Amino acid sequence: MDNQFFIRDRGAVRGPYNLEKLRSLAHRGQLSRAHELSQDRTHWVCASAYPEVFSSDDCSETVEPATGTPPDPAQSGYPGGELMPTFAVPPRQGQTRSSRTRSYLWPVVISGVMGAVSLVVVLAVFLIRNKAGQTLQEAVTFTVGSHVQSTLSSIKEHEAIADAVGKVVVGREYTLYDGKRFEVLRCSGSAFAINQNGVMLTNRHVVEDYLDLSRADQLKADLLRSDKFKLHEMLWVFVNGEKYVAKLLYSSPKHDYAILKVERRFARPFPLKLSTSDLLDADVRAIGFPGVAATGFSDQEIVQKIAKKQLQHADVAEEFNERDLKYVLTAGRVSQVTSDEVQRATWIQHTANIAPGNSGGPLVLLNATVVGINTQVAGDKKELGAQFYRAMCLGQFRKDIDQQAAGVTWVP
Repeated sequence: MDNQFFIRDRGAVRGPYNLEKLRSLAHRGQLSRAHELSQDRTHWVCASAYPEVFSSDDCSETVEPATGTPPDPAQSGYPGGELMPTFAVPPRQGQTRSSRTRSYLWPVVISGVMGAVSLVVVLAVFLIRNKAGQTLQEAVTFTVGSHVQSTLSSIKEHEAIADAVGKVVVGREYTLYDGKRFEVLRCSGSAFAINQNGVMLTNRHVVEDYLDLSRADQLKADLLRSDKFKLHEMLWVFVNGEKYVAKLLYSSPKHDYAILKVERRFARPFPLKLSTSDLLDADVRAIGFPGVAATGFSDQEIVQKIAKKQLQHADVAEEFNERDLKYVLTAGRVSQVTSDEVQRATWIQHTANIAPGNSGGPLVLLNATVVGINTQVAGDKKELGAQFYRAMCLGQFRKDIDQQAAGVTWVP
């Protein structure tokens, strides 16, 4: 081995150095096995090919504090005599090279572990949500996209669901000649929030009586002339026990759905599902306000409810008790996804019990994504066979819904 060597590091050439100088540079951490060495500046090899340069480098030896004079810039080989840059942090007094190397590896190890944990968490969320019919894209959207979720994500969030569903009440307001006013209940159904700005979905047949009376101008005029009172159609929605006057934004002329708006902000509305391809045999829940749930538990309670209906109430809310305004949740499975040949609408047939009053309520997956709007009860007329329940798929109405409501969350 000749006495003169050149060092190449990222294109910069230094030297020449003799063997002892190379060993000194290696000892100070200014030369590593990753550098390149050459004796003629033409043929370069990795420094690790010269083990004798590093023969005195014992990984367990303690590096003593530097003594003597600093290196001579004139011997550096750099233009202007600049010192060679170092790529390792000089060890502190008493620190071994093995401990110094380990200190460099710790951030890499920690980063790798955190990355692996994050991947496991995302995959776990995907597997859990996928059982409820949700794709990986949806899982990431709900878990990673934001610390504060903007939509519902589980049917177990009972308080949040209570703030996102409503009991729709269609009624009439009478104003007598003496100024006395009272409100009368005509029919009721269910509705659910689809954005944060107060927009809700329900069935068109739920608000049919409201639509009919809103067009009956001649009837209103006749009653005012003959009976001396004003008649006005009313549409209310009760959300978590609070009463709101609702505005009818849209009523589909072809299909059984309507869009309402109340002056209320919904912190976490329902997300809506577009596709029906993966719904067969899915576990679902029906949410709504069936009238049968308000049936009295005793004869005395039944009599009280009947008596209430005979009275004139200044506020229609007086007709209801606390139980009437709490939502009911029933469980079932999707048994069929089909379409009717007349309206060309897609329907979900399921086994989650619904009854009059459930109309307009959501049919949801376990992750609270709405797959349809509960609309019909199907069974033989003699009620001898099994009953099935039908919900209209929402993806087919996306164009109309998006025109009336901004900020609706759609998932695949």
